[in-house]
This record gives sequence, structure tokens and C-alpha cells, in this order.
Amino acid sequence: MKSNVIDLLKADKLNKPVYLKMNPTKHNLGELNELSGFFEKLGGKPENAIIGTTGFNLPAEASKEEIEIFFDNVVSEGMDEHLRFTYDCNKNIISKSTKCSFLVPTIKWDGKVTICCHDQLSRLNLGDAFQTPLKEIIESRKYRIIEAKGKRRMLAFCKNCN
Repeated sequence: MKSNVIDLLKADKLNKPVYLKMNPTKHNLGELNELSGFFEKLGGKPENAIIGTTGFNLPAEASKEEIEIFFDNVVSEGMDEHLRFTYDCNKNIISKSTKCSFLVPTIKWDGKVTICCHDQLSRLNLGDAFQTPLKEIIESRKYRIIEAKGKRRMLAFCKNCN
């Protein structure tokens, strides 16, 4: 992986900035303060090293087992400030935000259009981009209504998405 990052940094020298983003997990939590220095040693600009926040998208769609695996592999005590959600003792995930930041017109492999790149199970089908121009789908009343609901997290799969 290190060699891949170094190769990418060559593009930075062509005025195509490269950023390194770390989403904290229990495995890298102790390395957050070292990120800028690490990136600089590889040839990157330290100010382009970003510490993100860690989320678990679409918890309403996940099984108990999937949530358990996520917590076992990612979450530990002391990282609450780095999570985009809170959780209770039963690992029920509650988003810290009431608005959606992820809505973007998305065309699935089969041509179905949805409002969210996290709609992995294609719960929404707002049109077929293989049959109808995307502009027409996105400007449709149906799309605008669903998008407005998504922004307010009023769709079932949006529940506690973070």
C-alpha cells in the first residue's frame, strides 16, 4: 500500500493534489497524531492529511451479526469523538446528525436511479437510466419528493444512517 501512495503523490507534483484520509478505528486510534508526519515522509503535504470520522451507514438495514462484527473490528472505548454516531449498551446506533450529507444521484449497475450511494439494496427505483435520460429522472417530481424526504431522513433505510 505504501508504494501505491508514493505513486499517487507523483500526481500531486502535476497540480493534482493528493489527500490522505484516515477514518479512526480501534486499530489506528493511537496513530492519529502521526498521520501528518507519515504523509510528509512519503512526499505528501502534511496539511493534506485529514482525520475523518467513522460511521456505519444504513444500520437499519444491517443484521445484529453485521453490527456486532463492525463493533468488534472498529469501535473501542475512547473513540466516541471520532464516531458519526452514538450507541447504547445494546449497540443500537443513533446518528449524531439529523440531516443527510450523502445524497447524490446514483445509477446502479442495472440502470436503477436512486438518491443515495448508500442505497446498496436498491430500495428506491426512481427511474431507469438505460431507458430515460438522467436529467429527466432527476428533474422529475417523484425524484424531488423522495430527495426531500431523504434529506430529512424520512425514508426507512435512512434511519440512523450516519
